[in-house]
Formats: sequence, C-alpha cells, structure tokens
Amino acid sequence: MFLMFISLFVVVMSCNFCTISYQLNGINRLVLSTPLALFETAVVLYNLSTGENPYFDKEILEDNIHSYFDYSLPRYSKDYSVTISYYNQEDYSICLSDKPEATEILVEATLTFSFHYQRSMYYEIRSQ
Repeated sequence: MFLMFISLFVVVMSCNFCTISYQLNGINRLVLSTPLALFETAVVLYNLSTGENPYFDKEILEDNIHSYFDYSLPRYSKDYSVTISYYNQEDYSICLSDKPEATEILVEATLTFSFHYQRSMYYEIRSQ
C-alpha cells in the first residue's frame, strides 16, 4: 500500500514537472526569439534633421510588442505582463525624450504552482 502511494506521488510530480517545463520552455522560446522586425519597423530613419540619430517610434514599438506577446503568451500563462521602458545608452538612465534610442522589454509571467518567470531584453540603435 505504501508503495502505491509513493508511485502515485511520483506520477503526479512528473506530470507537474512536465507542465512547468512546457510552460517555461514555451515562454522562454517566445522571449528569446522575439522577431527583430518588431523593432526594425519602429525605427524612424527618414525625415531626420541634420545630426539627428535614428530613434524608436514609441507608439509603433509598443503596438508591435504588445500584439506579439498578447497573441503568443496566453497559450502558456494566463497571468503575464509586458513592460516597455526606455533608457539613455550613455549612462543607462531613464529616457524621458520622445525619441529614445534604447529600450528594455520586461516579460513577467506566473506559471503553475505560482512559479514566477521574469526576463528582460535590451535593444539599442547603434551605429557601426
């Protein structure tokens, strides 16, 4: 009888680990393989004044990012958040300008058994 309880416990735990692994790998794959086209289409390259660097259009970037994650993440977690912030490349301070050149995307999700997932991505516009 005791062995039946142990084997039942092992079966339940392996199913739970499989579920967490599926969720974690799915979210991690979405975050790490975020298409660069989401960022490239938000970069303003035309109609720049002399000496002005390319920058992210905040509205386009936020629409792209939110539509991508809102379409993909609910498959893996019902409770998630995507936070977009902008920073200055020189000193990593918060960018309050309307023309940011660097962004941070923070993805947070709660998985099975209240397991918390958090990952940040940084994207910058640089000249080579």
